Amino acid sequence: MNKRNKPARVPWALRDIAGLVFPQRCPVCDRPLPFGPRAKAPLSASGTDPFFHPDCFRKLSFAGERYCLRCGCPLQENETEYCRSCRTASFSFIRNLPLLLYNEAARASVAYFKYRGRQEYALPYARLWMGFRGEELTAVKPDVLIPVPIHRSRLRKRGYNQAALFAYELEKLSGIPCREDILIRSKHTGAQKELGRKERLANMENAFRLKNSPEGIHCAVLVDDIFTTGSTLESCSRVLKAAGVERIYTLTLCVASE
Repeated sequence: MNKRNKPARVPWALRDIAGLVFPQRCPVCDRPLPFGPRAKAPLSASGTDPFFHPDCFRKLSFAGERYCLRCGCPLQENETEYCRSCRTASFSFIRNLPLLLYNEAARASVAYFKYRGRQEYALPYARLWMGFRGEELTAVKPDVLIPVPIHRSRLRKRGYNQAALFAYELEKLSGIPCREDILIRSKHTGAQKELGRKERLANMENAFRLKNSPEGIHCAVLVDDIFTTGSTLESCSRVLKAAGVERIYTLTLCVASE
């Protein structure tokens, strides 16, 4: 291979050096990655990423070309613009922008990120999201990124809000400011895994309120980890809409089909 065809070197960063003591782990399998520079690797929408084992990366399923224009889930053969759920639902946000389908690999990975203290997985997933959908986020022209807040009791127990970690990494990559001071979760709703969309919406009623006025914010992007029925994001959107935010989009790591 001549010099012209050699791949560009990825510069080392302090985060990479720290990997000598605290090895970077693959977000899918949670096993250590080979030591090497990766923190400053260019964003890519190709089939590989230095923050993932190649075999693990292939287990992820990305939102394809035929997806619902509202929630972002894959469309069935007989569906054109909206999935069955979104054709009969009313949302206060314009559309959701997901990265991954919530398959078995994504489910395990989100569990590591959300429940098992792997806060560092916010970075590789933010890089991946920007590599695949960064241009769409730029086209929206948002004023802010607003992570979906969690209740203070859950924050004390878990120690962090995974949506906020994800949003702050997106802020670093996109330059769009993250505002964690706009919304607050005032109602502890408990787990919603076994609830349908109507039950979830009822459960989420009055779950959020304004912490500070969104004055001057015309377009906001709500950030969360998973879109299932959209009830949580809808509840947040209604609060922002009532406060005068004109355009609201949502951005998620995964989208799960009902």
